[in-house]
Amino acid sequence: MSRVYTITARRTTATATIQPEHVVGRNVTTQAPPITYPASSPQIEGQGHHPRQRRAQHPPPLLRNKCIPLPPSADVPIYVNPLLSYNPSKVAIEYDLRLPPITAHFPPTANVPSSRQDWRQQPAMSPSTIGSMTIVVPGLQRVVVVFPSTSDSDVVTVGDVLVTVYRAMQESAFEHHREFGAKRGAKGGRNNGLWGQTAPINGHPTAVEELGDDCWWAGLYPCQNERDVWVLRTRRLDDR
Repeated sequence: MSRVYTITARRTTATATIQPEHVVGRNVTTQAPPITYPASSPQIEGQGHHPRQRRAQHPPPLLRNKCIPLPPSADVPIYVNPLLSYNPSKVAIEYDLRLPPITAHFPPTANVPSSRQDWRQQPAMSPSTIGSMTIVVPGLQRVVVVFPSTSDSDVVTVGDVLVTVYRAMQESAFEHHREFGAKRGAKGGRNNGLWGQTAPINGHPTAVEELGDDCWWAGLYPCQNERDVWVLRTRRLDDR
C-alpha cells in the first residue's frame, strides 16, 4: 500500500490506493475511494493530523464555601399557635422537657375553656397545611424537623411538636452516654447507665445537661437568621 500525504495549515488529505490482491482462481483489483479526513479536530502545525486527537477536557472548578439558601416553607407569613409561642409576660403551658409530653398541662391559674380541652390536636402553625416545622433546640447539634404524626394528615399539631422535641432530646442524651460508656469500657471503666454520668464528652454537653435548671418549656420565637425556622426558649420553673 502506498500513501500520499498533503499537509496544509488547516486540512490534511490522505489518499490510499490498495494494490491488487490474489484470490484463489482469479485476481481481484480493488480501488478504494480517496479518504479525506475533516479538519474539525485539532492538528499540530508541521506534524500532520490524526483523527483521534482530542483536546484535554477539564471539569469546571468546584465552588467551595458557597451557601445555598433553602426555599421558604410558604409564600405567606407563618404564625405559631399561641400555646407554643414565647410570651415573656404569660406562660401558656407548663412542661418539663425531661419528662414525656403527656405531663404537659396548663398552669393552675389558667382559665381553660372547654373548647381547648383537646389542645394537643390543635394545629401548631397558621396556615395549618405547611407540612413541617423546623425548630432549633438548645444543646442539639441538629435542627428538629417536625412532621405530622399520622400519614393521612398534613397538619403538624401542638402534640406533634412536643413529642418530636422530647424524642430528639432523649436520643441526643442516649447517643451521648452510649459514646461515654464505650470510651469507659475501652479503658476498663464502668458504665453507670444513661443518667449515671453527666460529664460532657469532647466538650459537647447533651441538650438536657445544657438546659440545667432551665428545662421548662417557655415557647418558640422566630429565628433571626433563617426564615420559617423557630427557636425554643426555656425557663426555670419559678420563672413566670
